[in-house]
Amino acid sequence: MLNGVKCAGLLLEAPIADVLLIGSGVNIAHAPADRAKLADAGATIAPHELLDSYLNHLLQYIAIYREQGLAPILKEWMDRAGGIGEPITARLPNTTKTGIFLGLAADGALRLQLQDGTIEAIHAGDVFFGGLTSA
Repeated sequence: MLNGVKCAGLLLEAPIADVLLIGSGVNIAHAPADRAKLADAGATIAPHELLDSYLNHLLQYIAIYREQGLAPILKEWMDRAGGIGEPITARLPNTTKTGIFLGLAADGALRLQLQDGTIEAIHAGDVFFGGLTSA
């Protein structure tokens, strides 16, 4: 997020045990009209420089995960997370759920408080902050 507007995206998939596929994108110099780009904040970086930095940081987090597990990464993520306590919609394979985003569970699942007060763990889905947008 850049000034409250989406600037980058991340997609994680775990097709089989012990395998994590990571897809990501960052708007550097160009973006759709409703999205931000790094250039909006005055940042100028070449795509290969951003990729080098991204991969170096990713390797650092992989080392932390291997040495200490997921807990320190989740703590850092929660310390920086936006949208906690706000409404979100999770579009799942067979249903759509709306509720309050409570953060992440110890296993990395999204914690969603439904209208009736129950809390569900969402392990996979498309998440929309502020409610569902049409797609």
